[in-house]
Amino acid sequence: MATTHAPSLSLADVLSNGFCKGLDRDQLQSIVDIAETKHFEGGHTLIKMNDRSSDVLVVLSGGAKISSYHEIELAEVLPGTILGEIALVDEKPRSATVRTAGATTVAVINCEKLKLVLKTDLDAAAKVYRNLARALAVKLRVTTMRLDAAATSLEQ
Repeated sequence: MATTHAPSLSLADVLSNGFCKGLDRDQLQSIVDIAETKHFEGGHTLIKMNDRSSDVLVVLSGGAKISSYHEIELAEVLPGTILGEIALVDEKPRSATVRTAGATTVAVINCEKLKLVLKTDLDAAAKVYRNLARALAVKLRVTTMRLDAAATSLEQ
């Protein structure tokens, strides 16, 4: 897949339209404050399959490719994408590998710090986990459709 270059996004904008949708300004700022911005060149591994890390990454500029254990490219992501949310929810090893596709800037949100913020603000926690559940449901639906399409093409 060819990498499309999109403009850089602010972390607050991405979060307020993603898993932090519905948070008030102070709640959103408490999450932005714990994020660390990092820059990587192409080919850098952001997330390694089966790794026990649980940080959440937000693509701010550039892009990344998600691949399976067998190095099959599953998806290409652009600015605005949240990565690592599955490990945040289930606290299990990473389910895929993610590598940068060209120069990429991400915001890294430490899982333990995020959980502490959410533990001290139950309203924010309810909104964040509801948004994560919705986002994961969308990914599950897309995966189900892809599996169905793959199975159908194998039958033909």
